Amino acid sequence: MILATYLTRLFVVRVLGALFGFAALVEILDLFDMAGTILERGEGIAGLGRYALLRLPVIMVDVVPFAVLIGALFTFMAVASKSEVVAMRALGLAPQRIIMFLVPAALAVGALHVIASDMLAPPAETALRDWLLRSASAEAPSETAEYWIRSGPVLVGFASAAPNGSQLDHVLIYERDAGGQLARRIAAASAVYEGPLWLLSDVAVNETTADRRVSHDAMEIDLRMAPDDVLELSQPLEHLSFAQLWEGATGGPTGMRSQAFFSTRMMAMWALVATPAIMLVLAGPIAFGSTRSRTIGLQAAIALGLGLLFVLVAGILRTVGESGVVTPLLAVWAAPLGFAALAGLRMGRTGR
Repeated sequence: MILATYLTRLFVVRVLGALFGFAALVEILDLFDMAGTILERGEGIAGLGRYALLRLPVIMVDVVPFAVLIGALFTFMAVASKSEVVAMRALGLAPQRIIMFLVPAALAVGALHVIASDMLAPPAETALRDWLLRSASAEAPSETAEYWIRSGPVLVGFASAAPNGSQLDHVLIYERDAGGQLARRIAAASAVYEGPLWLLSDVAVNETTADRRVSHDAMEIDLRMAPDDVLELSQPLEHLSFAQLWEGATGGPTGMRSQAFFSTRMMAMWALVATPAIMLVLAGPIAFGSTRSRTIGLQAAIALGLGLLFVLVAGILRTVGESGVVTPLLAVWAAPLGFAALAGLRMGRTGR
């Protein structure tokens, strides 16, 4: 118990140090990139502070895998430099058991990562998007549909939307019948939300089944979406909560994204629990290297390379899954299971 507590403390402190270090670096670079835009909008120093505060949860969620990898590297390098593993093995502890002492901490980091990805990053990114939209200067709307939102049998296109999503300009609506065939095409100059219906103005309706065209000065219609849906789907966020992913995966409004996107992202959220443990085991062989030779440096380089490769492969497969080419199950779990097997194989060879 004492040994496990000691190793866990080393690991957690170094992971936190790496997490805040990475987050600070990315935050500074991001501020350099956005400072001019924010100041041009008249937000001043307070605006820079607000931007940094809203970006911080998103950045920290994104850098967790790298922080765990670097924290594990430094933990095992510290243990190896003091020859502590030699003493542990002299007590009869196998290398695998020494690494297992840290697995609960890694799984706890993964669980916290999932919670932050669900409860912290999406609200922060939403607030940042809404603030940037409100502070942006108004532009003349395009006359062609730039955004498309699919909600059940209704497909809605519009050129632009008000900052709060309650008004759409240059609207096109396609409605399908129960058989999936186009039943009606509606064109309108604008649409204003008067919940739960939308009020269309200067409307032209083409009834494809009756082959006729009807014009209206105004018309109310149920588009099966609210202003919040307009903002979320026309200005898509990178970080979505479980509730948003579930809605998109089960037939809710999906915007320009497919249901495969939401299904893959939802499954990928659960896979975050296992990522820190995989990074930990990939770095494990470092603890059994020797500081008097090149072994520890070589093991550190291999672990760093494998960790970065894991992130790269997982990202590529997830993108393929989001496009619907492969199933979400394969897209999300192929990389974790493959690299977990590789990490276990490396640890097994280390213990010989």
